Amino acid sequence: MLPQKPILATALSCLSLLPVHSYADELNSETTELAPIVIEAKARSDVQHLNEQDIQRLPTRNGNIVDLLRTNPAVQFSNSSNSSTQAGEISSDTVSFHGEPYYNNAFMLDGFSNNDSMNPGASNSGFTSEEEFESPTGMYLAPGSPEAFQVDTALVQQVDVYDSNVPAKYNRFTGGVVDAKLKDPDTQAASGSVSFRTTRDNWTQLHYTDEQVEKYGEIDATDDVQPEFVKQTYNLSLNQPLSDNAALLLSYNRTQSRIPENHTILGQRVEEKRLAQTLMLKGLYQANEDNRLTATLMYSPHENTYYANNVKNGRYQSEGGGWRANLNWQHDFDGGKVETALAYTQDKNKIGYDAGYDYYNWKASNSLDWCTLRSTSSGDCLWSREGGLGTLESTTKTWTLKQDWQWDALAAGDSAAHSFSAGWNIDLAQAHASRPQDVRYMSYTGTALPPTSNGCQDCIPGEQYQNSMVKYRAYDTSVQVNNYSFYAQDEMQLGRVTLTPGLNFNYDDFLGNFNISPRFAFNIDALGNERLHVFGGLNRYYAGNMLAYALRAKVPYNESYTRKNDPNNGESDWTFEKYAANSVAWDTSDLKTPYSDEANIGFDYTLGNHVLSAKFVHRDSHDQFKSSRRDDDVKIMSNEGATSANTFSLGLASKQAYEWGPLQLGYQFGARYQKTKTNNQGNYDESLLADVTTVTTPYYLFEGKRYESAEDLPPFNYNTPWNAFLEIQTDFPTWHLRWTHRLNYRDGYTHYNRSTVLSCAQSSQPEACGDWEGRVYDYTKRSYKDAFTLDWRFLVDIPVRGKQKFELSLDVLNVLDNKVAGSDASSTYLGGTSSQYSSTYEVGRQFWLGAAYRW
Repeated sequence: MLPQKPILATALSCLSLLPVHSYADELNSETTELAPIVIEAKARSDVQHLNEQDIQRLPTRNGNIVDLLRTNPAVQFSNSSNSSTQAGEISSDTVSFHGEPYYNNAFMLDGFSNNDSMNPGASNSGFTSEEEFESPTGMYLAPGSPEAFQVDTALVQQVDVYDSNVPAKYNRFTGGVVDAKLKDPDTQAASGSVSFRTTRDNWTQLHYTDEQVEKYGEIDATDDVQPEFVKQTYNLSLNQPLSDNAALLLSYNRTQSRIPENHTILGQRVEEKRLAQTLMLKGLYQANEDNRLTATLMYSPHENTYYANNVKNGRYQSEGGGWRANLNWQHDFDGGKVETALAYTQDKNKIGYDAGYDYYNWKASNSLDWCTLRSTSSGDCLWSREGGLGTLESTTKTWTLKQDWQWDALAAGDSAAHSFSAGWNIDLAQAHASRPQDVRYMSYTGTALPPTSNGCQDCIPGEQYQNSMVKYRAYDTSVQVNNYSFYAQDEMQLGRVTLTPGLNFNYDDFLGNFNISPRFAFNIDALGNERLHVFGGLNRYYAGNMLAYALRAKVPYNESYTRKNDPNNGESDWTFEKYAANSVAWDTSDLKTPYSDEANIGFDYTLGNHVLSAKFVHRDSHDQFKSSRRDDDVKIMSNEGATSANTFSLGLASKQAYEWGPLQLGYQFGARYQKTKTNNQGNYDESLLADVTTVTTPYYLFEGKRYESAEDLPPFNYNTPWNAFLEIQTDFPTWHLRWTHRLNYRDGYTHYNRSTVLSCAQSSQPEACGDWEGRVYDYTKRSYKDAFTLDWRFLVDIPVRGKQKFELSLDVLNVLDNKVAGSDASSTYLGGTSSQYSSTYEVGRQFWLGAAYRW
């Protein structure tokens, strides 16, 4: 049985004994009296607005921006997120808005895109495990992720999240928009902070299924499990005024994880590493009341260190992120304001092996002192492997120039007004991808080891040599992709009715499509007293392009080589035999831009200190990128993908905190029901739901129905219908303690196994057979109970002197240590045979301790 980790049983009691000081806005005196805490009810769920104080008090795991979306009713996290098997990872989870693909969201930093447009789907919605990086068959472009820069929330001033009625200024998405604003310098006073936050396996309960416990036994690297880890986050912030109207802010964040790993067959213990850093220098100059300049230089790389499973010299690294320089000028003029921005961004994805470009699969022998794979029956060593899979690197360089105009409201009669806004954006991007050298993946095929000469190549002299090889050819390719957009929007106030029509025009020269996105929203003050608002809208959103398509189309075919051992002449040279079976040519011609049509309606009603809200959002997505393979091994990229989703959400919140003696209490409640249908379960590159029907086995049986194609099956991921939360803020200003409670609920997870049944009548679902009597694929399910979890966050301040203070924080996640079932991140498919796919549990109770000194 896998060991359970001890709990920090005294952490809460120790924390409660400390003197405390609140994070709320302080008075300008040296006293510790606090201003009243105001809980702003987010009545309309079109926008989730989080200010700096909200961000500080939310319970989080790794502290990234996506962690802040867990209470957004439009968002679903991947079923594989927060898995106990991957507890040492620090990267952001993947999320879907209203059933849209996880790589089609728009992530923004200070008004500029933070999307990885090169290869964002390489994470396969969290289902690409480390093992995917240890086989060359799918490695054509360096892997990426939806966010180019992994920024910690400690650097963030506010976050606005749009899921419906998205303003016309935003484009190139079909899911949601996550717009984060980084902290600005302060011209009033010098200030700063240094902080540290950590967790580890000894402070974490890791839960595994019975099948996993039996399978793992002595945990080895081949299991892709992380039972040991230490995570640490460091932050430094220095703010220095230069004059009454100028200041500089220097911020640095470092989040790291160390993950010891046992390669028991190889006889090694190594330490994998994860690291994300952000260094930001930001300057502000307030020239006068009408002109404000900011300049930002940001360097944000991240890298991961891995070791190929039981492979000699198998260390490799993946890298991502990059740097950005931008200049913003905000100018107020008579009648409005305009913001002009210029930026240069360079981000890259890279994966490279220390051992180079030659990979050997040796038959086990006495001359080799290591083993990679043993027989499950006899325990004898079968293979000894060594070498590397070379290097893949992709780089995108982008120049951005943009303007946003906002005019003051113009009266149009006694009860009408117009507020106009408009803007334009130009992105000039050059993408480059390369494999600098051929990768040679070699093995021995045959039953006998032939004699070899002492002078042979790719061999063990006198013993064995590699006689089969697949060559993954070197390549170097670039593509220029320019994007142009313009938008206009008018917010019209007509008595008690507000109408907001808008248009976004976009053109990119890769797909060559001109896209027009109409936006329309309305808001009606139904009772004329601001208590009941009815709102809704009709909108269209177009996705961005995928540079992966333009670049992969230029990757050469893989080549198969063989050689023979001639007793008279020795080993022959490598001889080309054919193009390898895993070669894929790409056809990306005539692609349309994917788009999503949205209709939504809702209301919010204020009654005393409470706000009740409800909303319905319908999304229909068309022309989504989808791949299929022809018999001639040409992969066709088509626009055949489609998704439909209905989302109902309900909210109830307090407008201001209630006060009972020393206690201030505020709350917000949210619930969501979502129903999704899609024919594209995977990403724009590969399907994660293999369609294996044949003439003899033409049907799937799934939940009492018969299907002819895997495309018709209900979604296997982002498929949790019901979700709800209750967040309660219990603050004690006189004790200077802030305590956030978050109770979470979601539907129970369902795990499916596919088996082949010779006669449909003998399946687990004979009622679904109809007139079919032959073979079928029978999906049987295992249902797990509904999941309730409780998260806590404590914030405590200890006054030092003046505005100096020492802060302690404690996050207790999954306080009750409930078992929450989910998908195993090492799965090959979302649904398949038991050997392909297994369920797992999320991380149990986990403690995060933090400390900060602020001045």
